[in-house]
Amino acid sequence: MLSGLTIALLLLLLPPVPEATWDWPTEGAERVLRDFRAPTSPWGPGHRGLDLVAEGPHVLAPTHATVSFSGEVAGRVVLTLRTPEGLLISFE
Repeated sequence: MLSGLTIALLLLLLPPVPEATWDWPTEGAERVLRDFRAPTSPWGPGHRGLDLVAEGPHVLAPTHATVSFSGEVAGRVVLTLRTPEGLLISFE
């Protein structure tokens, strides 16, 4: 087992957690139409995202990212962005 001193030293060596610098991706009022709903099991039904109200025609990247995928998935147009930290952000 690790001692308390060892754990404290490891925590001191970890880099600080960066501040979240995400912006709202749509124009107009910031409104969520449908919220995240976790499934009861890993492959169960749920709503694994947010449905946002967009008042204008533009959707912007919420943070610095690179386009990772653009195309059709199951008949829906999808755009996926990858952040420098490796997070994936998808828009339909």
